[in-house]
Amino acid sequence: MDVNQTRFHLLHGRADWGQLRLSDGTAALAELWQQPEGVDLPVVWDDTSRALRLTSRVPLFRRASGTEELVIAQRRGADRDSYGNWYWIDEAESGIRFLPSGGSPATEFWTSLRRDERCALPDDGGFAAKPAPAPEPLLLRGLAVTKAHYLVVGDVTRRGLLVFDLHSGDAPILLRWPAGVPFEPWDLAATSDGGLLVLDRTHATYWRLNDDFRLPGQPLPGETIWFQPKDGAAPAPAGRTELQPEGFPLSLESPPDLLDAVSIAPGPDGTVLVLDSHPLRPFSRLLQYQDGLLMASYSLEDAVTVADPATGPGATVTFSVVGHDVAYCAAPDGEGLANQKSLVYIAEQAGNQTLAFEMDEDAEQLIAQPLYLPMRRWQGKALVCAGGQVYYDFADRWVSLQPFMDCQYDSRAVLVTPPDFAGWIAATGLESPPAAPDKVTGAPLDSALAGCVWHRLLLDAQIPPGTAVQVRARAADDARLLSQQSWLVQPTLYLRSNGCELPYQDPWKDLETVPQRTGTWELLFQGVQGRYLQLELTLTGSGRATPALRNLRAWYPRFSYSENYLPAIYREDPVPASFIERWLANFEGFFTYIEDHIEHVDALFDPRTAPADTLQWLACWFGMVLDPLWDEQRRRFFIRYADHIFRRRGTLAGLQIALRLYLEPNVDASLFDPACWEGGVVRIVERFRTRKLSGAALGDATAESGSTDPADEAHRFTVLLPHDLDDEQLAMAGRIVDLEKPAHTEFELKRFWDLFRVEEARLGLDTRLGESSRFLPLILGESYLAGSYLPAAYPFDVEDRIIVERDRIGGLRPL
Repeated sequence: MDVNQTRFHLLHGRADWGQLRLSDGTAALAELWQQPEGVDLPVVWDDTSRALRLTSRVPLFRRASGTEELVIAQRRGADRDSYGNWYWIDEAESGIRFLPSGGSPATEFWTSLRRDERCALPDDGGFAAKPAPAPEPLLLRGLAVTKAHYLVVGDVTRRGLLVFDLHSGDAPILLRWPAGVPFEPWDLAATSDGGLLVLDRTHATYWRLNDDFRLPGQPLPGETIWFQPKDGAAPAPAGRTELQPEGFPLSLESPPDLLDAVSIAPGPDGTVLVLDSHPLRPFSRLLQYQDGLLMASYSLEDAVTVADPATGPGATVTFSVVGHDVAYCAAPDGEGLANQKSLVYIAEQAGNQTLAFEMDEDAEQLIAQPLYLPMRRWQGKALVCAGGQVYYDFADRWVSLQPFMDCQYDSRAVLVTPPDFAGWIAATGLESPPAAPDKVTGAPLDSALAGCVWHRLLLDAQIPPGTAVQVRARAADDARLLSQQSWLVQPTLYLRSNGCELPYQDPWKDLETVPQRTGTWELLFQGVQGRYLQLELTLTGSGRATPALRNLRAWYPRFSYSENYLPAIYREDPVPASFIERWLANFEGFFTYIEDHIEHVDALFDPRTAPADTLQWLACWFGMVLDPLWDEQRRRFFIRYADHIFRRRGTLAGLQIALRLYLEPNVDASLFDPACWEGGVVRIVERFRTRKLSGAALGDATAESGSTDPADEAHRFTVLLPHDLDDEQLAMAGRIVDLEKPAHTEFELKRFWDLFRVEEARLGLDTRLGESSRFLPLILGESYLAGSYLPAAYPFDVEDRIIVERDRIGGLRPL
């Protein structure tokens, strides 16, 4: 409500905009967005920009002429370890290549041609043993790095797996499959629990190994366990298990259907995803398994609606995906990441782009995401998900898959606000609209005033060049007659030069840089009179750009300058009266904007609500200049509690508060709690307290024995600061103390070692149990011998392994 008692209806967020309908439909957008085919709607809600925009279509990246198609048989496995190092099988499929994370060129990591080489000792007799013939090369297929830092490679020649311990760097261990069990590894994938998935393409089978590279087993029936828990808890599982000598078949049908498994990946909730791309089928399938049982089959036939340049500008076609590789990336956990989705990435067989899908497990459908993910000269080694990003190979490098923002958008969409209460009245049987219609789904915009003259429409929107938003409106006093009224074309929206009309509000403050033609757009309603209002918004795009609507505000009723400030003679003739009414509305908007800011000027005086650019002005009231390096939260905190800070100025607590405000990374109201004054990173020792005790006993380990002359210690104190401050921080701390201390006192700054020392610390004041900040890892040329330690060398600092001569037997992790 403004100073003229004018109110507004607001559309803000996905829930409000989801109540709109398409001009040719009856269902709300929110209902259509929930459907799997909701991506085919002309408008979508963009969680990233928090705005309603036209739907983007994924362009079909056609392969340039003269380039070769990818061949499934030439696929080679690849993966990245937790340190950012890349591994993949070489072109001969007999060795492993290695790309370190530091940017060095790729080198050979291991080759099967020299797997039997041994270092020979020199012979004084001049004779040497005849060198053994070079071993036959091995055929390697599939590669993965497990969570425990093991590199596993499929050995087709010897029907097993090669396991490299990346921590120890020793020779690989061969895990050979039994002679009677068919096994030919094709693709490998690591699971989140440290296990491994192995795909056997030849025998249409997959295997699942645990973190010890063992097959799942079943307890032997009837076996008695001798040792049981002493406290009578649940009995331990059987000590022996019966191994499952066969893998999980991908198909149990007889005869088997068309199946050609080309890739495997871990799926959601411990499931397994297998990409089936049979050459006789023009599309791929994504099969989802749980413990060997087929849970769902997702077809990629006509799975994507794309913008194809070959069919003309703006035209779309459906596209069936033939996949070459698959990767699954789970949604990251953490604050502010609630809108992130778990996506399946499928690289199409042409090798020029990847398509992203969201899995709808209930409907067994893949929902294509409007992400254009082109790949440049992909050689088809593998598609790898590491660290929440998807990577593909480019020559001997690995680059992350990034969406190309130059997308194709739908050209037009027509949206209307809810038209009437017909559906609500039919469902309830009532004869009149509800008392609070704006709380009812499907309700029109209600002013609750008969004959209301609707005032203005304002949109917080981005309307790039070449795009437009047209508005039509109609109003009626009876909601059931609203749909029978004629649409009235409204004036063209214009961009306000002074921003949002709401006082001290910035709807775009979350953007670091505001794009062109972004702000609050306004129009004055023309001839819209009635209790209920319906709006029609036509979004027009250029194909390469789209309007984005964040907020809508429809103001009512109009505060008429003509009725309130002019004689009645100016309203006798309807035609001139209408012109005067609209002409004076320009001045009304100008003055109302100023009056609203005056009315709500108290928002400028509250550091919690004041705009960020006015905080320095508020600080000037206290004669303070804010540190330009402070973030906005710290600036607001300082101004809010300036009174508390200045009341304690010149006291011991005031010095500690001022220093902690500058030094500590996070500050809150506990800074002013007396119980917390001694718990910070700052120590202050008053010299008079060291008359009979040493300074070390009071926390200053650098002080000498106490003096017997009180005059030498009066009005002096020592400020002890953490030892890890740089010279600039130390100088700023000294300046703060000089400003905050009493004028007649003297001080000195010293660094303290935050270490518990018997007979040199005050119990309850300077004592702190925890990791020492004094002894740090030794850095050559920077550390002092007495203040640092020599850390354990790699791999003795690895936490997820049992290290000989480091770990105690009683503290070992379960094997």
